[in-house]
Amino acid sequence: MEQNRAIANRIKALCEEKGLNYNSLAEKSGLPLRKVYRLMSSGASNPGVFTIIRLCNAFEITLNEFFDAEEFKNMDEFRLQ
Repeated sequence: MEQNRAIANRIKALCEEKGLNYNSLAEKSGLPLRKVYRLMSSGASNPGVFTIIRLCNAFEITLNEFFDAEEFKNMDEFRLQ
């Protein structure tokens, strides 16, 4: 699974777990709604670390908790595309 899809899947799972929709995630993270939707699309580019940090803050989790998921455990490494 490519890293973009893994990140999108993790965000979706956390939204479900935390009871957030994309609108509320955008509001809590301070990210534009358009960016949140773009992260979830298959053509989204890799989000920057500060975007991930803002999402983590919205989910009230750490970066370690974000990446401590099954989607990332099977990846040998992240590669630039």
